[in-house]
Amino acid sequence: MTVNLKGKINQIFIFRLIAKVSRVLSPAERKEGLKVFFIIVLSAVIEMVSLFALFLFTFVAISPQKIFESPKLNWAYSLFNFSSPDQFMLMLVIGVFVIFFIKNVILLFILYLQSKYSYDVATSISERQFRKIYGRGLEYFSETNSAIVINNILNVPGIFATGTLLPLIYFFSELILLFFVLTSIFIASPMLFLSLLVVTLPVMGGIYWITKNKLQMMGREKSVLFTETLDKLNQAIFGYTDVILGNKEKEFMDSYLNDQRKLNSIHTLSYVMGFLPMRSLEFVSILGIVVIFIYAQNFGGTDNSLMEFMAMFAFSALRVIPSMNRTINAIMQMQTAESNFDLFLDGEPISLEKNIHPEVSFQEKIEIRDLTFSYRNSPAPVLNSLNFVIKKGQRIGIVGKSGSGKSTLVKVLLRFLMEQKGGIYLDGQKLTDELTRGWRDKIGYVQQDVFIVDGSLKQNIAFGESENEIDLNRLNAAIEQASLQDLVKQVPGGLDAKIGERGSMISGGQRQRIGIARALYKNAIFFVFDEATSALDSKTEQEITEAIDKLVNRERTILIIAHRITTLKGCDRIFEMQDGNIISEHKYADLIRNAN
Repeated sequence: MTVNLKGKINQIFIFRLIAKVSRVLSPAERKEGLKVFFIIVLSAVIEMVSLFALFLFTFVAISPQKIFESPKLNWAYSLFNFSSPDQFMLMLVIGVFVIFFIKNVILLFILYLQSKYSYDVATSISERQFRKIYGRGLEYFSETNSAIVINNILNVPGIFATGTLLPLIYFFSELILLFFVLTSIFIASPMLFLSLLVVTLPVMGGIYWITKNKLQMMGREKSVLFTETLDKLNQAIFGYTDVILGNKEKEFMDSYLNDQRKLNSIHTLSYVMGFLPMRSLEFVSILGIVVIFIYAQNFGGTDNSLMEFMAMFAFSALRVIPSMNRTINAIMQMQTAESNFDLFLDGEPISLEKNIHPEVSFQEKIEIRDLTFSYRNSPAPVLNSLNFVIKKGQRIGIVGKSGSGKSTLVKVLLRFLMEQKGGIYLDGQKLTDELTRGWRDKIGYVQQDVFIVDGSLKQNIAFGESENEIDLNRLNAAIEQASLQDLVKQVPGGLDAKIGERGSMISGGQRQRIGIARALYKNAIFFVFDEATSALDSKTEQEITEAIDKLVNRERTILIIAHRITTLKGCDRIFEMQDGNIISEHKYADLIRNAN
């Protein structure tokens, strides 16, 4: 019986939504939410005080003789020694003005607190989404479209704030106020109360029934289309050269615009449907006037009583109809946004704080022992009981055909992927999860496509550090060792020069040098070059190789993954990989001789 009752409650939209919101919010945010609810009640009380003051003024303006008929009004009239009803009315209208001024100042501040709470929650959720996604590892990023990742981090928390949390706050604000107002109306005139319910409830129920499933479907379509349009736009922007060379500008534009038109059609329909409650209830208010006249003819008496009844309806219409409109609009917004709850990521957010972590010893050697790794969707191991040793200070090369396991080995070494069997040992100590952060601090990674932020040369070398954190001595030393002095002199602005998104304003070789300088600035002692010269011409490759030569000393160990044999010149040992294992070891001279 209890289970059935719980199931029925969950079928009611607002209770289902509250349960979902509660699951999304952290315990601290739920506690703050209770404070917001208290503020909502306070705002409703303030609204009622102002409405009562307005009603009192309207009541007296219609029938000034009520000043003397009402004991309380007559007491106030005598207390302040007013000389005429007009003087009393003047003080009333001034009082109403002051009350409404104070009310609006307070309610604006309350609105600020409610909005701040909602957007603070959105920021917190965005942070949690970010940390959850980072906790899923490199495989998740490799398998998931970047538009989906961006949507989950950037768009979904914002929709939660504007489409769910704020409307939920407004819903309760208006609901509590409606309760107070309707209770007052019921006390004053039960017949008017019943008349209002008979007129408005069917309209509200009809609007809810008509829009319910439509809005939820539109919300799901919006989320899908936003991701698809972002994906199409990314393809058009980042594939610019291929698009232009292939003469496919129109095809990419049409593909993007097709989804954009669908999305905007939904926005248009949502916009129009947002006015449905207001227009419907406006009609209801006119119908209410008709009801009043019918009521007055059947139950009323003198013209004066009819005017009083009209004043009561004006009082109710002033707040009841707009409140009902806002209540329905809030429900419609929440229905549209409900589908976005499916996009909140599961799992616990990982910590990204730079806490103290265990130091890792690397004084002698790195041992790869029986290392085995398989991807989730691939039964065959990519690394198959791999064994080899890298001694400190050595320069090691790894060659092999595509699919031999070279790149996977690098990802395991960098701890982006975790082996299923075997392990990596540093000076005899197995590299565990607890030691990962300390191990990464020692690594300088230079890949084929060095990641360049849309910032200055200085910011790209001192990667991730703010302007006041950059160590200029380390920066200049890294620039010198990476042979970047010429670039610093050439570009306008020197170290402060902007080099474009993804390094669009510099050459491939210069990007590689920035990658080397970044590793040097980090004080890395284990350098990994992953196909770092494969996209460069022979002359630039030679320059990068010379830059690598300058890195060599007894404290630095270098691992080079390469297709080109010439990149491996100067390596102490060269391993050849095939099917996830080492099949042979070579010297550079032997490889060159065999290649010729």
